Amino acid sequence: MSAVEELITANSPGAKEDYLSELKRLVLLHARAQNLPAARCSQLLSRIQADGSDTVASWVSVWSEAARDCESRGKHLQSSAYYGVARFPYVDCAGRAQAHRACVQAFTSWAFSRGIERMEVRGPAGRTALWIKRGPARSRRLLLVVGGIVSIKEQWARLLDLSSRVGATVALTEMPGVGENTLRYGPDSWRMFPQLLDQLRDAFGVEDADLIALSFGGHLAMRAALHDPRIRSIITVGAPVARLFQDSDLWRTLPETTVRTLAHVAGVPRELAQQHLSTLALSTEELSRLRIPIFYFASLRDEIIPHSEWQLLRNHAPSVAIFEHDDVHGSPHHMVRMRLRILGILLDLQQRQGLLRFLIAFILAMDFGPKLAQV
Repeated sequence: MSAVEELITANSPGAKEDYLSELKRLVLLHARAQNLPAARCSQLLSRIQADGSDTVASWVSVWSEAARDCESRGKHLQSSAYYGVARFPYVDCAGRAQAHRACVQAFTSWAFSRGIERMEVRGPAGRTALWIKRGPARSRRLLLVVGGIVSIKEQWARLLDLSSRVGATVALTEMPGVGENTLRYGPDSWRMFPQLLDQLRDAFGVEDADLIALSFGGHLAMRAALHDPRIRSIITVGAPVARLFQDSDLWRTLPETTVRTLAHVAGVPRELAQQHLSTLALSTEELSRLRIPIFYFASLRDEIIPHSEWQLLRNHAPSVAIFEHDDVHGSPHHMVRMRLRILGILLDLQQRQGLLRFLIAFILAMDFGPKLAQV
């Protein structure tokens, strides 16, 4: 078991945590997703004694120091990842704002030498930014990636490599209220997807879109798919469906980080967040109209998303496949297996049945699970 896995296991939710301890536990999934060295993350977390950026032992200061060290050695992507963790879970102070700017700048240094393009979409309600890797010249397919309420687009840098593997243009963006997305999260947030698809069609010639949309981004994608037929499939991990938005008793059990962040991205006081978002619940009638393929990765010990959410999807959405893992939110112990399965799904959707697809199917059938090397 790696150092990060030990921390996740040791800090699985049980007794009520203080906010800093909760941050330390929840950030581990995001550090792991970016392949940050486990031992280094454990070392940095042990030094952090306070949230914010007021002291050398505070959250922003410790992570930013690690980012600057990478930057001085020309490791721009790793520097961007550490800066991204420094601004986790959202920008609430000058230190986190500075860390976020440095994160985007470091990512820019890494991206432009690799043919990765940046695009901004501006409208009356705000601005959305994207990182884009063009697909093959004749491909009109798009893979659009969006994270959840704490995930900035730079976090998913390695997914840009999928462009050559699945033969599609890949674009990374963020949910309303997250990172560089200045829109606010609310009942009309789904409109972001048609607007982005319009702009990407005009700029890159893409038409149909497959979405990797994680957590709350997955819910947003499902609602958008009810209105935009260009969305052809959705792959999601731990997405809310209905109950999370409507059940006030459930809200009282959510991690404090989740509640605070939802209030932030919605632009409302913490005590009004659940009421503000209650209308986002998908009805059974709406789910029955979601006829596109939906691939849902569920965690049996998820401390945020209850089992009833994916059971509702399973019972009412016509074309849903659910992959369950005995894990906490985001299935951090099964990340390698999820990556392999997601790549296999994308190859199937793009009808690319070569040697890579065969190898993925073989490895998954052998059930090596999380012991596999990182891919």
